[in-house]
Amino acid sequence: MSDKLQRITGVDTVQETVAVDLGDYHESYRGATFAVWVTPTKAHKKRWHDIDDWVAQASEETKAALAKLDRQHQAQVAELRREGQTARVLELEKQYQIERGAFDERAAAKMQETLDEKVLLWLADTVLDWSLDEFRTARDHLIEHNPDAWEWLWNRITSTIGEYKKQQLKN
Repeated sequence: MSDKLQRITGVDTVQETVAVDLGDYHESYRGATFAVWVTPTKAHKKRWHDIDDWVAQASEETKAALAKLDRQHQAQVAELRREGQTARVLELEKQYQIERGAFDERAAAKMQETLDEKVLLWLADTVLDWSLDEFRTARDHLIEHNPDAWEWLWNRITSTIGEYKKQQLKN
């Protein structure tokens, strides 16, 4: 194997990082820095795309479950109308709207909780100088006390990777 080829094949992962300082969001956080891995592997990038795929699949599954509920409800309403129970149809409709709203809220909350965890795990693997537990604690604190700071941080982490890539491609 040539020295040139050895130079390439001898490197598995390049862990170039760029510091992101939460103090850029607000001065009170100055010094809370994050070493963002801006040269992620193909596998790490795939994990991000897998999150997008999961969102699409979960949305489709929720839509299918709602469609099934709607069909069952419509069948019940049709049966009551055939039986001439108009008053019962109105009662059933009111009850169904309540159940449907509760289903929507539960489905959205469960989906958001799972998405938040998947994003957290990916981000924690992207920020190389924080442990998962520390990163989770920081996220939870920010969400509780300054949710916009958390949103700013995870957007800055992902945009830092994109900016680095654009800069490297220009060179």
